[in-house]
Amino acid sequence: MALPATERLLVRAAKVLTLDERHPVIADGAVLVEGASIAAVGAYPEMRRAAPEAREIGGSAHWLLPGFVNAHYHNWRTFSMGAAPDAPLEQFLLRTSGFEIPAALDAEFQYLNTLVSAIQLVRAGVACTLDMTLTTDHRSMLRAYADLGLDVIYAPTTRTQLGYVYAPDAEFVATLPSALRARIDGQGLALTASYVDPDRYEREWLDLKAEFGGAVQFALAPDGPEWCTETELRRWRAVAERESACLHLHNSESPMELQWALKTRGQTMTEYLGAIGVLGPMVSCGHGVWYSQHDIELLAAAGVTTVHCPSSNLRLSNGIAPVADYAAGGMKVAIGTDGQGFSDTSDYLEELRLADLLQRTPGPATRTLAPRTLLEMATVNGARAFGRERTGTLAAGSAANLVLLDAERMTRPYAWPGHDPHAVVVQRARAEHVDAVISRGRVLMERGQVLTVDATDAERRLRDLYQSIWRSQSSQRQALIDALEPHVMGFYESWVDLPTTPRYGYNRL
Repeated sequence: MALPATERLLVRAAKVLTLDERHPVIADGAVLVEGASIAAVGAYPEMRRAAPEAREIGGSAHWLLPGFVNAHYHNWRTFSMGAAPDAPLEQFLLRTSGFEIPAALDAEFQYLNTLVSAIQLVRAGVACTLDMTLTTDHRSMLRAYADLGLDVIYAPTTRTQLGYVYAPDAEFVATLPSALRARIDGQGLALTASYVDPDRYEREWLDLKAEFGGAVQFALAPDGPEWCTETELRRWRAVAERESACLHLHNSESPMELQWALKTRGQTMTEYLGAIGVLGPMVSCGHGVWYSQHDIELLAAAGVTTVHCPSSNLRLSNGIAPVADYAAGGMKVAIGTDGQGFSDTSDYLEELRLADLLQRTPGPATRTLAPRTLLEMATVNGARAFGRERTGTLAAGSAANLVLLDAERMTRPYAWPGHDPHAVVVQRARAEHVDAVISRGRVLMERGQVLTVDATDAERRLRDLYQSIWRSQSSQRQALIDALEPHVMGFYESWVDLPTTPRYGYNRL
């Protein structure tokens, strides 16, 4: 897969928010892009004289900042948009397994679903995304990212156990009525259809890296401590080290996951990961809602990044992660949309604003997140979670990932000129204000229009495909989901009132 073609660009803005300590904000500034990198940053008149032939985009009505990094994301989750109501995580995972993609439509679906989902991210200013994906049709998905031109950290996911509830599958199935046991056998309900044999996973991951690694960064993604054996977790950490790759997994997302760790490991998920040697600076964890104080210390000392997904945490009834306290404790924090985002649109700017507002708890001693800190979480921290030291700032030599905002529209009807521009972006910016997105030096969107693919056609084709898929769904399969759901949720009844705060829990809900 070849890198997309680029051009020499001069990107001008009334304010350039570099997130670089040396020159934080440049008034009437510009960034010169050559190939996939930033060649220079400075005052616009000087930059224009130095590169008279460069094509200019932006202008005095725009603000410029590094492109956002979506550091925890599943494009497959968008399939549940408009189809499955919000529910607690464990219930939601069962409900979304009611949909089946016919084999004849799978390749087209994987391509279009990935493409349309990625277009949503670009429209919200995302220039790089992790995609933690469960599909086996990786080439269709990688083709979608290549056609759009979006910088992707591709993380095929593996899991092998606890597909129905947080207990061995056979043990749980044995508790079901005999008639229901016979009906669910081999149906791939909940997470059981997405099991991946470890040897096959490693072989396919290495094959994908060999084939596409020149254009795509690959990460290993064991789904979470409960969904992989200890042997597997140790194995993927070793493979990551051997291949100089990052490792990304879920950690402490729901209160039930915390209870699983306390019940089966006698420690928190993070303590367990630390005890078996998984933690390290090339490791990042999605969600991290239910950390203890000791967890914070362990993760900070190990250099692990936690990716905060505020709207997903709320929509799946998992709680509010006190990430201002995490950051104060020395932990690195990044931002992700997980799946649907706040409004089923994967709007990264909504996610950023929600991350800000949720930290504002009552009381004079409460910790908050400074606007610049939030933007660093959305750029620098997300990039460095995956070993990208030259992504996330606007400086010579950095990756040419940029987002250009229409500041005239963003500041309507008024904005005090003395207001911190970082705060203005956090408080005001929405996807509709994103004018242009540049990823690896290629202009993906300009004047609000996606340039690299026909977004309208892709969305129409995906909608038509959805209609075909929905018409093909078996009412019997959905009836089976409905019959199994009370048993799945009943499994957790005795867990609900167990204490999560006296010894371990940290969450404020």
